Amino acid sequence: MKKTTFLFPGQGSQYTGMGKQWYDEFFEARLVFDEAEELLQMNITDLCFQSDLAALTRTDSAQLAIFICSVAMFRVLMAHSSLRPDYLAGHSLGEISALVCSGALNLSEGIRLVKKRGEWMQEVGGNGMGGMMAVNHIHADRVEEMLSHINNEAQLPDIAIACYNAPDQVVISGPKHKLDLLSSEVEKEKGIVNQLQVSSSFHHISMIEVAERLQKKLTGLSFNPFTFPVISNVTGHPYTQSSEITEMLSRQMISPVRWSDTIRFLVSAGVEQAVEIGPKQVLKKLVKHYPITSYAMENKADWTFLQKQYAVKADSMQFLRFCISHSLCTPNHNNSSEKVTTQTALSIRTMKKRLAVIHQEGRVPDLQDNQQALKEMLRVFQEKQIESSERNQRLSQLLPYSNHIELTEQIKEYIIFT
Repeated sequence: MKKTTFLFPGQGSQYTGMGKQWYDEFFEARLVFDEAEELLQMNITDLCFQSDLAALTRTDSAQLAIFICSVAMFRVLMAHSSLRPDYLAGHSLGEISALVCSGALNLSEGIRLVKKRGEWMQEVGGNGMGGMMAVNHIHADRVEEMLSHINNEAQLPDIAIACYNAPDQVVISGPKHKLDLLSSEVEKEKGIVNQLQVSSSFHHISMIEVAERLQKKLTGLSFNPFTFPVISNVTGHPYTQSSEITEMLSRQMISPVRWSDTIRFLVSAGVEQAVEIGPKQVLKKLVKHYPITSYAMENKADWTFLQKQYAVKADSMQFLRFCISHSLCTPNHNNSSEKVTTQTALSIRTMKKRLAVIHQEGRVPDLQDNQQALKEMLRVFQEKQIESSERNQRLSQLLPYSNHIELTEQIKEYIIFT
């Protein structure tokens, strides 16, 4: 299989109706929306499906909506295709989506974090004095020269590069009157300027208060090992361990997004294809500057291709194997480790013994076999005291491999009611 990266978009990809097609069609997507609504006690579906663009452009609304849609779409892709990523990368806000999808951050904590991040950024930058704009068709080095000239000629605060998106596309952040000066200079050199749909200056020193608040909140969280490597916006290289999350997400608030470095790293690592997971197709277009084939789930032709190319292959043993692997891989959150180890070992041994007997008898697992495996897996989850969001995610991943209607309905009932 080709080396693959999954990419998650940031603010600016919002639109009215985002996520609805996935919510309407896929059970896995509805679970993510439902968990967010229950946790926050707010109507996320109305926010994403019915809010007008002006309301969605507010930082506190846009970030939460994009994050929820991105994680929901990731869950759909993982459940309905055999495609698996070698790396995850997210643009700005998208880095948090990547961290949640990597398993390093629990979904519930990710939801709370994104909500606070958006609220703080809206609060600190809500005076309307700052903005952001993309500069296209002028090399980043030349834009830096322009910035130096403008910043030397005018009073603080400075404008600065907020995102290195591509060799000839950067995003500038800072006070609007200086952005206007830069816009004039860019147009003189035949460049193109696009004002971004954001409410303030992000990835800029003006966000230092948000960075400090974010660091304090992150310090109180615990992080899990990465299931898939995640690229940091600050360095353009993978995290070495999840303990770096606090520092990197805090620094990201006042540092440029090194997206060009991220993609160059992925190319050097042998990545051949990228799939954008989230609203719109902004990152797919940026990847076209590099020797990577890019797809976007929001592109109908791309989604059809991915489903066909990486279809989940029927395997009568897969359900039972998945129950065993989920029991083994699920992190333990129970401090009574001796008891958990004993019970987990017993449950896994029971499932492995059943699988061996099935092989020996030369038959396929029946409904009773799979129901017993499901029961043992749930017992392991209970002993390990995993969060409901993680349990529901793992249960939903079993649905494509259930070949019994009764078993499918049973899994859905566990997801909804337990």
